[in-house]
Amino acid sequence: MSDSANKQEGWADYFSNNPNLKDWLQEKWQTHQPVYDLLNQLLPPNGKMLEVGCGLAATSIKMSLGGISCMALDIDPKVLKLAEELNQGENSNVSFVQGDMFNLTEHYGRFDVVYSGGVLEHLDETEAIKLLSEQSKVAKLVLTVIPTKSEKQKAPILRFPYGIKELVSFGEKAGLKPYSVLLFKGIESSQCHRLTKHKDLDVFIQSLDLIPAQRIGVVFKSPMIKSITI
Repeated sequence: MSDSANKQEGWADYFSNNPNLKDWLQEKWQTHQPVYDLLNQLLPPNGKMLEVGCGLAATSIKMSLGGISCMALDIDPKVLKLAEELNQGENSNVSFVQGDMFNLTEHYGRFDVVYSGGVLEHLDETEAIKLLSEQSKVAKLVLTVIPTKSEKQKAPILRFPYGIKELVSFGEKAGLKPYSVLLFKGIESSQCHRLTKHKDLDVFIQSLDLIPAQRIGVVFKSPMIKSITI
């Protein structure tokens, strides 16, 4: 069994045991609004987004309802079936694909943004770098969002307490350049900082890691991109 398959064990049962997935989706949409706002800034009108390790694909469903062409990829067919059932009630146009997030060859160069939410914290450093490297070949912009140790939500598998410093390091080792970082506790409390404005990046990142947050996200860009506006 592949590493990616191992990482997915338990998720289908975890989601299936929640009898109120519709309520879960609505709550997710409310608390993750800062992520959707950022994605709307990153994506062109009618843009294309790939969500890897999508789980129930809450982000893909939300972005699709706003006019973005979304593909949601997960290795677990049981999880994808639950995501498709959840999506049917929302009538979005998400394309669901079973696949290994560590092997995205058939999707290289096809998207404007590749997104992962609640994925990287379940991977060790080697796996995290491998995933980011693979994502860098799919789109010119890579957004990864993870919970911090302040978020108490339970998960069926191990979570690593990564901070911004670790995420940036993983991205750089994958050949990506950190562009901006998002910190949020929910819709009422979010901050977005452009990392490329700071000469002493290590010191600035250390200061960001001291800010209390439930979730953090980092936007990485391909070295081929000369300029973007966020």
